[in-house]
Amino acid sequence: MTQIWLNQRFSELTSKDFEEGVHFLSLANINPPADIPDMWTIYQKGQEAAALVPVLKDKKAIFIWGSPTDQQQILSLREFVQSVDAHGADAPPMIWVPHTVTPEVRPHTAVVDPTPRDGQSVVSGLLEIGLDGVVHGEPQGFMLAATLNNWVHKVAIQAGTIQRGLLERRRQANNLECFKDRADSLLWDFLRTRLSPAIPPCDRNLPTGEPDRLDGFSFGSCRRTPAGLVYRLNRKPTDGGLATMSGGNSSASSTGGKEVAKLVDKQTIRDIFGMMSLKRMVDVLWIASTEKWQHPNVQRLFKVYHSPTHIIFRMEYGGAGSLYDRLERRQRPGKARPLSFNKTSQIINQVVRAVSHLHQGPKVCHRDIKTENFDLHETPDSATVKLCNFELAVVQEDPLMYC
Repeated sequence: MTQIWLNQRFSELTSKDFEEGVHFLSLANINPPADIPDMWTIYQKGQEAAALVPVLKDKKAIFIWGSPTDQQQILSLREFVQSVDAHGADAPPMIWVPHTVTPEVRPHTAVVDPTPRDGQSVVSGLLEIGLDGVVHGEPQGFMLAATLNNWVHKVAIQAGTIQRGLLERRRQANNLECFKDRADSLLWDFLRTRLSPAIPPCDRNLPTGEPDRLDGFSFGSCRRTPAGLVYRLNRKPTDGGLATMSGGNSSASSTGGKEVAKLVDKQTIRDIFGMMSLKRMVDVLWIASTEKWQHPNVQRLFKVYHSPTHIIFRMEYGGAGSLYDRLERRQRPGKARPLSFNKTSQIINQVVRAVSHLHQGPKVCHRDIKTENFDLHETPDSATVKLCNFELAVVQEDPLMYC
């Protein structure tokens, strides 16, 4: 009955009645119509779907003939669609042509809804994995040819629409990248030189992203702080000295040469206000790092680097963690580390001296005094803190308030 119905559907049709480049794939073992043998391929039972892909992947469209009431054919259809769709954008359109038996004996369950709305039918599952459409009903004769040719044009129009949409998206993305490049150039080339000349020009020799080495140092352990990532710097054995910024400070100090690199992501600085804030921070750091105003409890700046993605501050090492972290561990269940009276007294004295020095000496107002902004270096007998994170700091000439 299936073969008879196929012959009836293709009655009086030849290969010239169909668009050039289309191909028919039968999931049932039925012979092709007499006038289109070169356009017909039978998907043999047990055959690997992947074996058919090289032959059919360059076709203009593939019409897959199969019965919606035969579960084996449905499984074969699913396997073939997945294999062809794996080629991505190069995969040809695939349209399912339901084919059962003559209308006189066709069961009502053989009717396929080409536009399911429940999202759970066989057609929905096939459309999700790559099937491009389903022919409505089982047309025959010239209506079959017109329907299939219409599908070829329909999927071609859809493909063109998608292609134009992708090109437009790509054009918009390119325009956006161009705009970002112009904005970055305005911010980091023009405004930087006028608002914050202490920030050096971008060094294209520095890597994009987080570096792993810098000026004779390799990057060690990382600590995430509210102000950004802080890396411990390890001096390379072959490096005999350090390059320092003109007007800056040598790293040789009471810290024993220990230094850190603080990374500021340039993506966090997107306008003139961010640039002005960065300028204030750098100006304050350089003031507090000069030989005249440096203090053992205030973190010093040694050099500023400018990579394509980060502003990097090479600074004095203050400790492995913050004062906040240490105070939090005093009464941690099971791992309590109490602070002795001697260390507590040292910390309080150093905090007061650091803040007092900034107010009375360089007239710097930190504006964010809290335990998170003091790095702590602890030994069995002593504790040393250094005030850090000067993002909100300003030089306050008028001594009305230094909170």
